Amino acid sequence: EKDDEGILPKVSVADVPEKLVLPESISETNEHLKITHFNQGTNGLIYQEIVLDMPELSAEEHQLLPLLSYCFGEVGCGEKDYLQMQLWQSSVSGCIGAHAAMRGHIDDEQQVGAFFIVSGKALQRNHAELTRLMEQSLNEMRFDEHERIRELVSQIRTRKENSVTGSGHSLAMQAAASGMSPVARLNHLHKGLAGIAFFKQLDDQLDEESVLELAEKLKHIHTKILAAPRQFLLVCETDNYADSADAGRRQSQHSPYLAHKRRHRCFAIGAGDRHHDLRLTGIVPGRHQRKKQTRVVTPHNRHRQIIRQLCFAIGNNRRGTVFDRTLDK
Repeated sequence: EKDDEGILPKVSVADVPEKLVLPESISETNEHLKITHFNQGTNGLIYQEIVLDMPELSAEEHQLLPLLSYCFGEVGCGEKDYLQMQLWQSSVSGCIGAHAAMRGHIDDEQQVGAFFIVSGKALQRNHAELTRLMEQSLNEMRFDEHERIRELVSQIRTRKENSVTGSGHSLAMQAAASGMSPVARLNHLHKGLAGIAFFKQLDDQLDEESVLELAEKLKHIHTKILAAPRQFLLVCETDNYADSADAGRRQSQHSPYLAHKRRHRCFAIGAGDRHHDLRLTGIVPGRHQRKKQTRVVTPHNRHRQIIRQLCFAIGNNRRGTVFDRTLDK
């Protein structure tokens, strides 16, 4: 006897909605921290992301960016080593991770927007602990576990080499398109054949001395990322939003970027020619942050006094305008 196929569920054109329904977000900004919330049914789960603007990186730092992303959640943080961090993660979250997101502009593929994204998910009852875990994993990453870093480099190499068989066509396409746009070039460096070759060479050359240098480079990239502006993304049910957002605000108070914002100034001081002039660069907050360099010509023995006067003058400029003042001898 032939089965009746009519009893089976079917999807027809009538089941396709005429209009595309896009999820709506709610955003709020508090103390330079933007929080965006999407109200979605998640069966008691909460999804969080910390989205940081990608800082300016050198060519070498771009090649090491996948390694830094892979180290997130895999190395020690603060007073905990990587094994203690693994135990903490398993007790709080389904998973946490980090990756770089880069996209070309819609009207010009040669212009790139890039972010460093830290993501995680957990049960709603663990939302506060998830936020603390993600913030500490990001802000307090340690790069002094050198054997662990060597293990992670070997793991990346093995994964990339094993991907060649199943992804040969995609790798060839990435290599062919690498000269078309900056994003295509970065994909070739991070995920393509160039990335595989780089990590093979890095793994082969890594020894006790070179791993120290690698750790310092990773630390430098990490410092740059921490100083970048950040925002939060929450995906959860509306009833759980208030508590989750409050936890995010509390933890974000310890972020290096907000600490920099509270100080209002970032100074770079350098000596000029023959130690007779001094340059001080300050970032002055306002509607649009701008950088201003002031050159002061002064005898060497008056540098400290001039620095104090400059800092005092900039510190009292509370209107957020660019400070430009030259102090005479």
